Amino acid sequence: MGTDGGVFETGAVRSVAGPFLASRNDGLGTVTLHHLAQHPTKPPFFCGSQDNGLVAYHGDDTWQTTYSGDCGYAVVDWADPRRVLASINGRDLVRLIVDDARKPGEEDPIHDIDVGPQKTLFYPPLAGTQVPGVIDPSNQHRSSRVAFGAESPWLSDDFGTNWRSLPGDDPEGDRLGSRIRSLAFASFHRLWAGTEYGDVYRYDFDPEDRVWRRCAIACPELMQWLAAPITDIAVDPAVADGSAIYVTLGGELFVDGKADFRRLWHFDGSAWTPKSGPADDVNGQLLPVQHNAVAVHPKKPERIWVGSDIGVWYSSKRGASWRPFQRALPDAAVIDLRLHPPIDPKRLRAATHGRGAFEIAI
Repeated sequence: MGTDGGVFETGAVRSVAGPFLASRNDGLGTVTLHHLAQHPTKPPFFCGSQDNGLVAYHGDDTWQTTYSGDCGYAVVDWADPRRVLASINGRDLVRLIVDDARKPGEEDPIHDIDVGPQKTLFYPPLAGTQVPGVIDPSNQHRSSRVAFGAESPWLSDDFGTNWRSLPGDDPEGDRLGSRIRSLAFASFHRLWAGTEYGDVYRYDFDPEDRVWRRCAIACPELMQWLAAPITDIAVDPAVADGSAIYVTLGGELFVDGKADFRRLWHFDGSAWTPKSGPADDVNGQLLPVQHNAVAVHPKKPERIWVGSDIGVWYSSKRGASWRPFQRALPDAAVIDLRLHPPIDPKRLRAATHGRGAFEIAI
């Protein structure tokens, strides 16, 4: 049987109970991958996959299944690469200890989140804090802070054991107008969230009052007219305090009956600007299709990559113009992009819908 998760086989077609489909995807480049997770220096790196669970890549010819199920997002503890947190449909979250012997991860144990009246997406987003330039005892505790998206962000300071809703630890009162689609930490005390209906929020921790505060960011009408989902958020490294971001837009965008190419937007802390190429030159524009991911070079912020439903695109001019960045990448939907290592990147990794993962030196 061929599915959007690859190829599976059964010898018990009359079975009515229990799992009876076995994966036959070893060696096939047909698996749908979702969101990549990586440690700054150590292998393996991980990805959530459709039907094939959380998978790990050690450099071999095939990926290794670490945990079964439908997996969307994962976070690797940058202070302890053995610890991995993943969002699994139907279980919300699993936390694993992955050793160096390439054995499947051991549960540590599972910690489901009780989000009360809130709802989540099929693949609830996860985010970990940004990796510091130097990892030392003074900042290692920050690697345990992670965020989970429901109808409000949920925060854990112990890598998934205990959770609280932001900003007020009130699951009912903290609810937003729609479910969270994307999350990104700008710092240990600043978190960005984008929803499936085109809203953007910033959450800041006040060290004096010891409370989190939420700020709704007024978005361009284009995002809200058509409820364009905020599919990804990348913090702009050119602004030190984390108040500037890029966002990608999904869904269908039609303005005056024409598909709109403005799929990447930049917020400088006070105003929004489209960064999708020149309005008067179609050759330098992004395509008018869903965009799913954005990656910004941390040391050269004028360099930006975006993943769309048709490949990867690159700008060396902060989004003023774009060109294809395919180089043998198939024309598949690119779900996620990650630069590695995160501090001084030498390569770009892409997770695709139905064609596995790819990597290229930059």
